[in-house]
Amino acid sequence: MRTKLNGLLTLLLAFVVQISFAQDKTISGTVTDSDGLPLPGVNIVVEGTTNGTQTDFDGNYAISASQGQALLFTYIGQKPARRTIGAESVINVQMEEDAQALEEVCGNSSWYQKGETSIGLRCNRSWFRRFRTTS
Repeated sequence: MRTKLNGLLTLLLAFVVQISFAQDKTISGTVTDSDGLPLPGVNIVVEGTTNGTQTDFDGNYAISASQGQALLFTYIGQKPARRTIGAESVINVQMEEDAQALEEVCGNSSWYQKGETSIGLRCNRSWFRRFRTTS
C-alpha cells in the first residue's frame, strides 16, 4: 500500500513539474514599418530576461516567453514598441518612425587622407543645420 502511495505521489510531482515548465509558449509574428513593409533585424527582448531574438529578412520572428511578460521591440530610426503577452500566440507589430533618431544620421560627408596610411571621414555640420526637423 505504501509503495503504491509513493508511486502516485511521484507521478503527481512529475505532472506538476511538467505543468510549471509548460507555461512558456512560443510567440511569433511580423514586424513592419509605418508603410507596412517588413523590417529585417529588429531586436526583440523579453523584458527582465536575457532571452531575445531578431527578425529575419521578411520581418518574421519567434520567441519563447510566458503570459504576462513584456516584449520590447527596438530598431534604429524607429520608436521602441512594448507589447504584453496575453493569451494570443501571434503578435504583429507596426513600428513608428522616430524623427529624433533620424537626425543623428550623417548624410553628407567627405573623405580625407592624412599621410599615406590614415584615411578619415568628416561630416559637414552645416548640412545638418539646413535639414534639421522639429517635432
